[in-house]
Amino acid sequence: MYSHLLILSLLCSLWFNLHASTNKERLTNQIDIILAKNEIKKANLSVSLQNVSHDNPLISINSQQQRHPASVIKIITTLGALEILGPNYYWETLFFTDGIVIGNKLKGNLFIKGKGDPFLSIEDIWKIVYEFRKLGILHVEGKVFIDNTFFENSYINKKPKSNRLYEVEPNSIMANFKWVDFHINIKNNVAEILHFPPLENLKVKNQIKISDKPCISKNIKLKLKEQPEVHNVLISGEIPKSCNKYKLSRTVMSAEDYFFYLFKYIWESTDNGRLTPAYSLRKITTGLAPLINWKSKDLGSVVKSTNKWSNNLMSKTLVYSIGYDPKLGRARSKLGIKSINNFLLEHGLLSDTIKIIDGSGLNKEVRASTEDIIRVLNFAWHRNIMPEFVASLSIAGKDGTTRNLFKRKDLRNAARIKTGTLNSVISAGGYLFSKSGAVYSFAAIVNRKNLSKNKARNTLEDIIKLVVEKL
Repeated sequence: MYSHLLILSLLCSLWFNLHASTNKERLTNQIDIILAKNEIKKANLSVSLQNVSHDNPLISINSQQQRHPASVIKIITTLGALEILGPNYYWETLFFTDGIVIGNKLKGNLFIKGKGDPFLSIEDIWKIVYEFRKLGILHVEGKVFIDNTFFENSYINKKPKSNRLYEVEPNSIMANFKWVDFHINIKNNVAEILHFPPLENLKVKNQIKISDKPCISKNIKLKLKEQPEVHNVLISGEIPKSCNKYKLSRTVMSAEDYFFYLFKYIWESTDNGRLTPAYSLRKITTGLAPLINWKSKDLGSVVKSTNKWSNNLMSKTLVYSIGYDPKLGRARSKLGIKSINNFLLEHGLLSDTIKIIDGSGLNKEVRASTEDIIRVLNFAWHRNIMPEFVASLSIAGKDGTTRNLFKRKDLRNAARIKTGTLNSVISAGGYLFSKSGAVYSFAAIVNRKNLSKNKARNTLEDIIKLVVEKL
């Protein structure tokens, strides 16, 4: 009887291997057809596909080749944050005083210490001001001091590298991503500019010219130049008068300036409160009386925004937070990267092809292979943080960075994907749920100079649809 069972077991194993081999060959052949249709060379593509419950890949095309993964590297960053910090981790923004409250006045100075909340929004600032009102404080008669020292070597009071929202750098006193909307309204062939939030120290110089061209994107040629030393923003260029209304969203000012003037705007918009017209930087010492301890959204929620919307500021801030040094009382990006690498090493996930840099994927030196990515994805699937991690990935074609993709496909919520895009990179990684009920870890990267992004995206979308429907 035992010999019969052994033979049956061997036959089942043989059948499974033959079936897997047939599937692998069939999928590889169909991928070749997809590549030819989209004019993508196989040498420029890496693809890995593996059942989350199996050890061997079903598809492996250039899977060990080190490539630039762009924002797909955030898969590693966010997994590290969830594992090291925990889904319930939160950030604090602390408010102290050296004075006392008499009537509706704070007789003394107000001290503010940021500890790196990457998702401190305008709505949160309103709620913080309301907390002060509940303490009976309407007016601050002393000075305001901001402590921005919690992040070591962050971009403190420096001119930003870029005014693009995706390039905001971490700061321990960040608020609202330093986001400003410039509303351009065209009346009588003249462009008027309003900005929100209406920060009182932000002065806008308007040099916009009006054209008679059609209102299409190529005819909107606006430029924004910031002069942070005098709090000026110059907006120039050309816009068609037929556009009527247009919104230009940018990040401006230092994080400290933005926080203070946003806080001041909301403070003075509520119950006619009064606040000092300026602030100073000062490291907070002991002996101050606590007023408010504002707690952020939990890490599980922040990770969802980080991956779904590929938020670079959040991913870089996660690295800083992971790198908190209790001896220094400060957070360091380099220590965060070291901690993530140590975690990967401890669990057999680190390889010579992984190079994280700052956690975001923007840096030109970031590297990983598709084999690295699916190894991390398979690991995450079997961890306690799996629900938060999977929920953070975009539902293909439905939300996040993929909401405008997969329009030619009806995947019926069968793909949870993190995407990446740079000039020479199109990438994707996540989980695919096939019609047979199996779950697969998937990663694909296309690297090439002068890359056709549309053709590369179509290639990855076709491969994803192939897996979902045929496996």
